[in-house]
Amino acid sequence: MKKYFKALTFSFMSQIKEKSQILGKALLYIIIVYLFYQIFENVKAPSNRLWYFAMTQGIILSTMPLVLQISNDIRSNQITYFLLQPVNFLILRFSEAIGASILRYIILIILCLIFVPFLKGEALISRINILFSVFLGILGIILYTQISLLIGILSYWIKEIKTLLYFNLTATFCFGGLIVPIQLYPKIMQKICFFTPYPWILWWPANFFSAEDVNHISGFTGWIIWNLVFILLNGYFFKKYKNNLVMDGG
Repeated sequence: MKKYFKALTFSFMSQIKEKSQILGKALLYIIIVYLFYQIFENVKAPSNRLWYFAMTQGIILSTMPLVLQISNDIRSNQITYFLLQPVNFLILRFSEAIGASILRYIILIILCLIFVPFLKGEALISRINILFSVFLGILGIILYTQISLLIGILSYWIKEIKTLLYFNLTATFCFGGLIVPIQLYPKIMQKICFFTPYPWILWWPANFFSAEDVNHISGFTGWIIWNLVFILLNGYFFKKYKNNLVMDGG
């Protein structure tokens, strides 16, 4: 496990050197949060709505484009190099993505804690456990990365991977409650959302961050179940891919 932890820390530290990317993400984050601040003010939305949206955006903007990376590894046969090494390709790529995402996420959350009170003229709602909210956000990033791994592996069979990528992004936004909490959806839509993995990526951490009631037992249960599902799917399809690669003479 040391090699994967080293990959995670190396990816984390490498992001520090990517100052232009970090600054670009930070600027985009500030622009988006400010834009929705104006919208929420015009529609007289509850004061905690901006905190909710700031958290969901922080999670989304910090995730790495892992799907395209793995797809490129497969199409360029770069993956065969990793298969010859004493490392698990999926865990390696997963570790690298998590390391880079965590640094981006921390920076965006720090911006959130500075910028949102500046806009609202008030501090974060009292009794909010900020550290626990940030921890839940990292759990959301982990689950999102698991889904990205699966889509990346499926690119071996699905040539138009962008369609699946856009579907995943749209599902994350809609079923994850990107802009408004899922409890404001119609009842039937709420049930559909909670049968998907996406609420545990965005809604769970953002709802707690904005001082709404959250059933953490259901949250951890859903998060664990869906992670196990994607771990099994990723392992199955990656094994299937390696078998096909051997049969094709790769």
